[in-house]
Amino acid sequence: GRFRHLHTGFTLDYVQIQSVPQAFMWVNTVASSDSGAAHTQEHLLLGKGNKGRNVATLGELALVRDTAMTMNWRTCYHFNTTAGADAFFQQLALRLDAMLNPDYTDTEVKREVRNFGVAEDSNTKKLKLEEKGTVYNEMVSAVRDPSYPFYDAKITALYGTGHPLTFNSGGEPEKLRELTPDQIRDFHKEHYKLGNMGMIAAFPKEMSALGVLERLNGILNELQKEPVNAIELTRGDLPDFPPPKSLADGLIQIVPYAEKNKQKPGYVDFSWAPTLKLDSREELLFGLFLSNFA
Repeated sequence: GRFRHLHTGFTLDYVQIQSVPQAFMWVNTVASSDSGAAHTQEHLLLGKGNKGRNVATLGELALVRDTAMTMNWRTCYHFNTTAGADAFFQQLALRLDAMLNPDYTDTEVKREVRNFGVAEDSNTKKLKLEEKGTVYNEMVSAVRDPSYPFYDAKITALYGTGHPLTFNSGGEPEKLRELTPDQIRDFHKEHYKLGNMGMIAAFPKEMSALGVLERLNGILNELQKEPVNAIELTRGDLPDFPPPKSLADGLIQIVPYAEKNKQKPGYVDFSWAPTLKLDSREELLFGLFLSNFA
């Protein structure tokens, strides 16, 4: 079932599965550039600042397994615990609080995103300045992947230059150099609101739906004292995207494949303009058809 929390606008998709309680939380963070501002939150919120470190430490004690990812339209955080219902809801409250009310510092932002450090040259043994940072290093590695120019050309051909779905969700290295702590905080303030967030959560049948809703209601009311306005409450769970501006049908592009080994195969990719509107059943059947056809 799908539920909307009337006080905050938070969306809950409730699923009953005979497994440990688990949650896939999402925040609408539509990219407007290649700056990677959304990606920085993934790295900062649940690991930096006193609140982030508290989440990480108590998560280990609560036998939590978690992960996170950033897409062009959403930043997602998943976790589960084998320690039971109380541990799950404690972790949920801590994580939502850290996501909504972070206390990471400017120094932590710079160290995690992009900064300069001193390194030793392996050949000359002399010291040198080196760009680094967890986010920066990750994205330098990503854009150097041989398939990146291919993927970038394909997605631009499908949606058109400047479409939100064509931006690098992780951030282009040169744009990460320009990203400041103030811009990162402004991005967080604009997007991390309960009415712009939701969660797909799975619970075993031993945890009653009514009990789950009551506990989640208490957590959300505690996190946001003021009720959301009526306009915010009517927002959907997916953002509105501009229409795609795909290149002409039948167009063939030859894109450089940045691989040092000339003998390594490249890619051939057939793409269709993203104009279909499929429901979940149609999408499943379409996927099965293409898998068999291919």
